[in-house]
Amino acid sequence: MKPQWFKLFVPAFALAFTGTVPAAVVIDQDNTQFSDGIMSSFVNGSQLQSFQQAAGNIVGAGILLEGSGSESITINLYDLLPLPESGATLLATGSAVGAGGSWVDVYWGEVSISPDTTYYLEFSGSNLATAADLQNRYSRGIHYSSSLSGWPAYDLIFRTYANDTVVPEPGTYVMFLAGMGMIGAITRRRNLNGTSPAA
Repeated sequence: MKPQWFKLFVPAFALAFTGTVPAAVVIDQDNTQFSDGIMSSFVNGSQLQSFQQAAGNIVGAGILLEGSGSESITINLYDLLPLPESGATLLATGSAVGAGGSWVDVYWGEVSISPDTTYYLEFSGSNLATAADLQNRYSRGIHYSSSLSGWPAYDLIFRTYANDTVVPEPGTYVMFLAGMGMIGAITRRRNLNGTSPAA
């Protein structure tokens, strides 16, 4: 038979930590300045963008599209520029339908990455095009064409997403301590009344 303090501890502990705030998806990298025009059509091949995430995880990315119509857009995440000899690893991939003149976002399960380290997003489709930042307004990466040639002065209009850190609400610890105090008071009262704590 479990002691009385154990029977009281479990519900008090559970009650205290019901105040945990769930992780929220937030924008991490945000090169969403006004587009300077069209970078390139997917007819010419996929487009890539290097970036450095501030968070230690990534759960998705988005791209601003140009052109008319809609189609399926695929976004791949790599640890290295995906050259044949680089040994790059595909860390995540996903697809979503996007339309010209609007954003398309793709999400995947949380991938742990190293903050402030260069990673690569590959965007591919059929006929739409990517929006261009021709003024080098993004300082944490550059654009790569379908031939994997780097263009240091150019960037895609893109964004990345991360899971924000799970943080307990301020009242969580107060509730936990109050629960432990209640357990101590009940145990002392039982002892003073001659009742065994294990009864």
